[in-house]
Amino acid sequence: MSRYYPLSLFCVLLIWVLCLIPVPETDVKPPLGFDKLVHTVMYLGTCSVIWWEHHRQPASGKWRTALITFFLPILMSGAIELVQEYATSTRSGDWWDMAANTLGVLLAVPVGCFIVPKLSGRRKGQS
Repeated sequence: MSRYYPLSLFCVLLIWVLCLIPVPETDVKPPLGFDKLVHTVMYLGTCSVIWWEHHRQPASGKWRTALITFFLPILMSGAIELVQEYATSTRSGDWWDMAANTLGVLLAVPVGCFIVPKLSGRRKGQS
């Protein structure tokens, strides 16, 4: 899989690292809800990269596409929240973070279904 999805795997690894490292204390207070926006953008970006790398591959089944581009990122989001809550002392799990992550995954679906195929030159029906 790393041969076919190297950037996707890098993005996934980056999300895990960013979600598990301790957050440094600062005097700067971000706007209310800014962290949810960051979560949405992280998952939108990562899932868009997954879609892009997926469209570069030979045609594969719809179930595999759904699994890789939709269900696995949402499951990973839940796993990260559980790890933050139960396996770290510096982070806490937040189901609203998972909701923001899921929104990012959902926003990536039209990107992956309509924008990425046009950019990659792949014709409809070749997915």
